[in-house]
Amino acid sequence: MICKSLVLMGLLLAARVVRPQAPATEPLSGSLVSLIATPERYDGKLVLVRGFMVIEYEGLGVYLHREDWNRVIPKNGIWLNLTLDQQKRWKKISNSYAVIEGRFSATETGHLGGFSGALNEITRVLQMRTSGGALDRSPPRPDASTKGEK
Repeated sequence: MICKSLVLMGLLLAARVVRPQAPATEPLSGSLVSLIATPERYDGKLVLVRGFMVIEYEGLGVYLHREDWNRVIPKNGIWLNLTLDQQKRWKKISNSYAVIEGRFSATETGHLGGFSGALNEITRVLQMRTSGGALDRSPPRPDASTKGEK
């Protein structure tokens, strides 16, 4: 009887250990380089990326560098699938470096198929602060608005 009880307890403990965990709600913090180089790894996942954000007609994207936007190199960027309301809300921080959270799609490639993927379901855009002309490496302030306001 004791042996059966021990076996039963062992099975119950083992079942708890191998039970699937709930999906993470925290976004994966990845670089644009990682998304561009290994898109299959991030496809369908919630990600948090940093880059040079542009909100313009036929030019909604986040790029590795400002220079990639200036030289029209969309493959060095990810398309931003923004609603019209989101475009209006975040337009004032366009043409600046930003932190963006959204769901990555490796198969969607934006306007004329020129980008290296897309961000959908975008929930957060924060302008990266600058200090003395250089990017501030400190994380975004927790009190910063998700609407792109400082």
